[in-house]
Amino acid sequence: MLPALTQAIHHGKLFAMKRILSCSLFAALLLSACQNEQEQIKQEKVIPKLHSNEVLQRSADATKTLESGTFNGDVQFSRGEGLNSIQGTANIDGSLNNTNKQVEFALDLSMTGTDAGTDFAASAQLDIIVAGIQEVYIKLNAISIEPDTTFLSQSAVNAMLGTWWLLPQSEGIEGEIASVTPDPTLLQAQAEVVSLVEDKGIQQLGDGHAYHYLVEVDKEKLVTFMQKAAKDSGEDFDAKAARESLETMQMTGELWIDAESFHTRKLTWNMVQDAEAEEPFTLTFTASLDNHNAADPIVPPQDAEAFSPMLFIQHSLPTLPTLPPSAEDPYENLDPETREILEQVLQGEYDQPPIE
Repeated sequence: MLPALTQAIHHGKLFAMKRILSCSLFAALLLSACQNEQEQIKQEKVIPKLHSNEVLQRSADATKTLESGTFNGDVQFSRGEGLNSIQGTANIDGSLNNTNKQVEFALDLSMTGTDAGTDFAASAQLDIIVAGIQEVYIKLNAISIEPDTTFLSQSAVNAMLGTWWLLPQSEGIEGEIASVTPDPTLLQAQAEVVSLVEDKGIQQLGDGHAYHYLVEVDKEKLVTFMQKAAKDSGEDFDAKAARESLETMQMTGELWIDAESFHTRKLTWNMVQDAEAEEPFTLTFTASLDNHNAADPIVPPQDAEAFSPMLFIQHSLPTLPTLPPSAEDPYENLDPETREILEQVLQGEYDQPPIE
């Protein structure tokens, strides 16, 4: 009798446990369903379906308040054709700071081309810091140039590696740096001068969501924006020339705008200068932007040395050919440009750019 009772109790416990487990599983599924429904409702409340014009305007306003951020991008480019052409790729990784007046980034560049029928190849890895107007620092980490030249020899370049150099003040240098430096003004411009091609809806991007648009540049809006920017900076602007230069250019892209902060999270631009242009080119640029208003401060190097073109000559001189003193022209094997600079140096007439 007792064993039978014990067995019945045992079966009763198993039955009760099964019922408890079944009820628990049902409750868990019900709770999960309710939770997912609540999250979906919450998501719909957080991410409203706004008109593209409003999103772009909010993005432009957000860019005006952007004080810092980080970026990473890839570039593919080509320019010219035939005997005078160049093509290459680049990766750029860095940050903006001090209300976008300072920029630092690492640049990994590789390119090939033809100059007056002569093939060449070059690659470089360098760090650049733009600490202010006319305060630009460069550190060469690796560089390769083929074919080698006397003035810009590999040995001369290698002597420059691993040191921070403060570039001399020069509008030309400032322009070259600006051409590869992310300009926050462009972030504002892209939100103000684009026309919508297609609304791709709201998409998940990383740990958030973003409005995704296919766009193209409205050339007349771009000219107006450039004109206003030139006026604000006190510079002259030729609107007619700008319109003419844009006639043969096509600019299309994609924008991913954060659904909460309205900062640009990702962008892609394709620029094509038609073959009918004097110097056709193509450029594709894709970049991700993160840590909006949360990037680390940019600190200029304290051990930078003043850079001068004379440094290349100093490191190239030991490689010059050694000929007997009786030779009429000991430097006849130099290329004309190097020869002219060397003659100016030897005669004390070399006009070295000012360094501050």
